[in-house]
Amino acid sequence: MIAADLALWLTTAALAVNTLRRLRGPLDAALLVPLAWLVLIPLPAMIRGAALGFTGTPAANFYFATALANLTLLALQFFLWSRAFARLKNGTVVAFGPGAPAADPVRLAKLWVLGLAVVATGLAVFHLALMPKVPLFEMLRGMDDPHQLALDRENAAKLLQAPAMLKYVFTWDSRMLFPVAFIGAVLLRWWRLAIPIGLIGFIYIVAPLEKFPSMVFVLGPFVAVAIRERKRLYSPILILGVAASLMGPWLVIQGPTLSPIIHHLFEPEAAVVTPAPSVAPSASPAAGPSTLTYIPAAVGGLADLVFRRIGTIPASVTYEWFAYFPDAHHGFLNGSGWEPWKVLSPNRQSPANMVALWAYYGHGRYNIASQSAYASFIADGWSEFGFAGVLAGCAALFGIVVVLELIRGFASDAFCLACYVPALLELTAGLSSGGMPAIIFSSGLALCPLLALGYLVSRRVVRSRPPQPLVARPSLKGETAGSVG
Repeated sequence: MIAADLALWLTTAALAVNTLRRLRGPLDAALLVPLAWLVLIPLPAMIRGAALGFTGTPAANFYFATALANLTLLALQFFLWSRAFARLKNGTVVAFGPGAPAADPVRLAKLWVLGLAVVATGLAVFHLALMPKVPLFEMLRGMDDPHQLALDRENAAKLLQAPAMLKYVFTWDSRMLFPVAFIGAVLLRWWRLAIPIGLIGFIYIVAPLEKFPSMVFVLGPFVAVAIRERKRLYSPILILGVAASLMGPWLVIQGPTLSPIIHHLFEPEAAVVTPAPSVAPSASPAAGPSTLTYIPAAVGGLADLVFRRIGTIPASVTYEWFAYFPDAHHGFLNGSGWEPWKVLSPNRQSPANMVALWAYYGHGRYNIASQSAYASFIADGWSEFGFAGVLAGCAALFGIVVVLELIRGFASDAFCLACYVPALLELTAGLSSGGMPAIIFSSGLALCPLLALGYLVSRRVVRSRPPQPLVARPSLKGETAGSVG
């Protein structure tokens, strides 16, 4: 255990120092991904590991795996600073640069953004129509039962009566297609499209009461503008963006508390209750729920979001995976969780659901059998092959970040930057809540490089029309040269 502690502390300190050095530079994956990783996994494990019950062999394995991830991110930072990557990036920019004569980049980007907006909106309407109940709308109608809202959320997402592949498409729509279209419209300053697609996208993404996708959707434009203008991490625009992005998750967490207030505003007569006779003084029942009553709960919900759900749960859930595999599960999964034909099976029990039933089901409010305990990418790799799976996940992380930074080489183009930012944010936060196959495929991160590639290819194929030479109009029948003059 001493060796595991030393490995965790030394690699975390080295990664933290090297990451802090990058705060002076512009935003990129070499800064955001390690910074989020440090805040979500290594630092909570170091600071609160003992208080959270991290002990024994599971804790040692968890710490060694975290150290491997730290070393991978450290090596990634040095590679992205190297001349070898600079040559690779320049070669990619030259290879996919616009041809001559080049197409109008703004017009072409608007066509791509408009096309994505149409597709994303169509899929959103289809998804909402398939939901038995839309959790957001149920909450606005006055539903304040957290258990029922959790059931409605499960039925609108994982338990939706639809083919597994279609459910993945809906996930790609909320996590990639809508953010790319929204960010692209903002970067192009196409406000006639940006405003409606922003409103529609936010309502659709919050409709199943999911927390993280709404953060990416709101934060995306702020990050994109900061990258385009080469702002630093602590610039005002990013501070404002982070604060605004917490609005969606906070509303989801406070939903059952705010629901009576919202319901009372729209249907005040529903809140009028005839009181039983009592000698004790009481507030007027017709007044409905007081907003002031919920201020402490709202502040507590925000603190819960920041300090527990973000600052504690990712590391705690990751530890449970190391405790469950291989002992409680009687072995590793040996790659079965990464087999596409099993992942798409409608009757498959995911590893996240196995861990949730073992570690959380029946405790407190965790009483839905379909709930899942999503953990970091090192936990996912560990569940498959132990330390070999962790190394495979680290290798996949290295490759994905390199691909994203190659896309960033085209950041001067609005559409390419719009493709880069959602993938960067998904990877940044997804490392603490999903394995690399889930991040790449399930969340749709792979769509962003494909969209960027399709756009770059179309930019070379679609040429600007060359100016046509003026041709003398042919003379009409019966006209002579003299009559024309």
